[in-house]
Amino acid sequence: MHYRNSALMLLLFVIVVSGCVGQEAAVNEEYEHDEPAVTDVVTGESSGEEQVVQEEQTEESCEAPVFTHKFVDPSYVRTVQPIGVVHGSGKILVGRSYVAIKDEYDNEKIPVYAPTDLRVEFGSYYTGGSEDCDGCLPDYAITFDIGCGYWLSFAHLKEMSPEISGIMPELSSSSAGIQIERIEIKAGELVGYFIPNTGVASFDIIVESDAIKNQFPNQERYEKYGSNLLRIMCPYDLYPDDVRSEYLALLGGGSGALLGSNDCGTVTRDVLGAIEGMWFLDEVPVRGVHDTDKQGVYGSPMPIVDDGERITIGIIDENNVWIYHDNPTYKDPAKVTGSHCYQIKDTPTSDDGYMFFEVVSDMEMKVFRSETGSCPGSFPEDGWMSYYR
Repeated sequence: MHYRNSALMLLLFVIVVSGCVGQEAAVNEEYEHDEPAVTDVVTGESSGEEQVVQEEQTEESCEAPVFTHKFVDPSYVRTVQPIGVVHGSGKILVGRSYVAIKDEYDNEKIPVYAPTDLRVEFGSYYTGGSEDCDGCLPDYAITFDIGCGYWLSFAHLKEMSPEISGIMPELSSSSAGIQIERIEIKAGELVGYFIPNTGVASFDIIVESDAIKNQFPNQERYEKYGSNLLRIMCPYDLYPDDVRSEYLALLGGGSGALLGSNDCGTVTRDVLGAIEGMWFLDEVPVRGVHDTDKQGVYGSPMPIVDDGERITIGIIDENNVWIYHDNPTYKDPAKVTGSHCYQIKDTPTSDDGYMFFEVVSDMEMKVFRSETGSCPGSFPEDGWMSYYR
């Protein structure tokens, strides 16, 4: 396995461990679950010998890693979410895949394994609001070098294996990862445990690759200030087709319903000429894509994404707006190419205002947000805000 350091990994790790803000937390007692057998999902012999990095070695000589072991037993999993959905905070699209465990395993210890040979790089152990939550546990997050410019991270694990626990940082209020001892973990070995409903509803898996450069309509916005979204890939794509399909059969939406799809998603959700994607208040980028700006009820960045079950419109008046597919005003945001108004409904019988969108060009749209009332017949003449790719 070939290893290579990356200065951008610290930025990645800070973003990865930011947490599933807004996800429901349950408070039950911890219960230990028996570990299932670990099954190698790729047949064939493996020498298991580590290859030493030579200074003259080039990235072209590397091959993409292959995941040979399941990182979590799919029988435990209720849903995995595609990449490119809106983070629980509502601020940004994320490259992680959220992994939610079935309700019957609440508060049981769900083992998480190394899907391939790993080398520890960064780690954090942080409260994440657990101090204010009866029954909640602090979070572990960890990033591994998996060779040839590929990186794997897990976040929101609640317990680490004894080997890894001994090198993790002390408990902190900060989620920022730090460099830790670079021990090696073999494929199939235990990394740690996720315990459902002890502070968060799911744990995260994320893969980043130096070989990837995702493209956005306004590439400067992502490159000028640095964004890990440029380097994100679907973690399940490193598995053989049969195991990849097993995980993707579990793809689900924001509230857990299965989507019946094998599309792992993408972080480049922008649809030119339509409203789906990432939007910002600054036409010329003056801040990074992960940095927020508020102007009254309008917030930036504003992701608009349909996860197959509902539309999430992020950071509007500090809350996500959800438009479910059974909403009478639902329309696929990838097909909103003119103007369209979404009625926001807390319940089937109560309205909570509306959001009216009007596309100006591939790179600009107008947004009107009302916290009361019903959708008007046409886009308002004033009081709206301009957003840009």
